[in-house]
Amino acid sequence: MKKDSFTKTEVKKRGWTDTLIRDFLGEPDEEKEQRYYSTKIKLFKIDRVKKAESTKEFKEAYEKSLKRKKSAKKAIATKREKAIKKLDELSYRIGKILSKEQIERNALDHYNQQKLLRSYEREEYDFFEIKTFKDFNGSEEEYENFLKRICVNYLRHMETKYDNNLSRIDADLGGKVGIREVKIKQRNKILDIIAENYPYLAEEAQKQKW
Repeated sequence: MKKDSFTKTEVKKRGWTDTLIRDFLGEPDEEKEQRYYSTKIKLFKIDRVKKAESTKEFKEAYEKSLKRKKSAKKAIATKREKAIKKLDELSYRIGKILSKEQIERNALDHYNQQKLLRSYEREEYDFFEIKTFKDFNGSEEEYENFLKRICVNYLRHMETKYDNNLSRIDADLGGKVGIREVKIKQRNKILDIIAENYPYLAEEAQKQKW
């Protein structure tokens, strides 16, 4: 059976916008129920769509629509580029290089403090500290992986400017285009610095990248 209608999605793939559809096509010629969905499929006769596309008025409106899209994309790109420059203003300095043993002690203390705080916030008081492998519910390999994870977390939050950077980003770029990208890039730069200074944590740092 020959296809005689476009869906609204197919019309948009031809370059139409909602405004163009409203102004040059109006209501669909037919609406069909979708199985499992509450919305209906809007159908427009192919001949009617092509006829509208052939008019001078449509072609002019279509060209204006393309220009607006290009202008909007350019504006977004400019805003994103401006936001990315914020990365150059942030600090990526890491604190004094610590021994593996010291980092693990600090990381466990930091982990326990955070877990205790969250347990009180949830009014759950069955929290148990993890100080050694004996306190850990898992295998030795799992414990080593756990240690590496909390060591990277500790270094990121306590030995770099990661949290301070986030505060500056939120203060300067809150609600603006590019803020999420800036947060991701600064996080990854911090993790690269951790990996560079603590090679045995490089694999874990890589895992924590977004």
